[in-house]
Amino acid sequence: MSRATPTGTRPLKLIVTHSRLFRAHWALFVPHAGSETVGTKIHVTGTLAEGFAHEFQRDFDLESDAKGCGIFLLGSVDDGVVADLRGEPVSAQGTSSASNRLEEIALDVPAPGPSLRSSSSTDFKPIEVRDCQSWMAQFIAALVAEGAVAHSVAEALAKVPVH
Repeated sequence: MSRATPTGTRPLKLIVTHSRLFRAHWALFVPHAGSETVGTKIHVTGTLAEGFAHEFQRDFDLESDAKGCGIFLLGSVDDGVVADLRGEPVSAQGTSSASNRLEEIALDVPAPGPSLRSSSSTDFKPIEVRDCQSWMAQFIAALVAEGAVAHSVAEALAKVPVH
């Protein structure tokens, strides 16, 4: 396994998987050094009823694995927080273990827990629905606070379609 040497910045892209019935799924994509289409996909997966979990899919191929998805360039990320792992086995489900500072920051932002109530619930307080989109907004805010991305990345994220 080898790590890339920091050399500047890399493009930061948002993968948007659209749905007719639900809000779109959002995942962040950071290409490996020297590639535009193969890199790491960072997101949370799950449901509103059961909650979400962090997932990192390394060696993710945008061309073959994200067909039919919207791809939005948000800006760039400092190369110093990204490290490419090469030669590691990658499972289809990905991993939740951080391999660089970018992934550590992702894990520092808690994955949303369940945010739906059962129909038999007697609790009538308003609920805050938290999903992959709300988590992504918090993750980007954490990257801005860390100085890994510019504030313009958060502004670009706010313009991405939610459906």
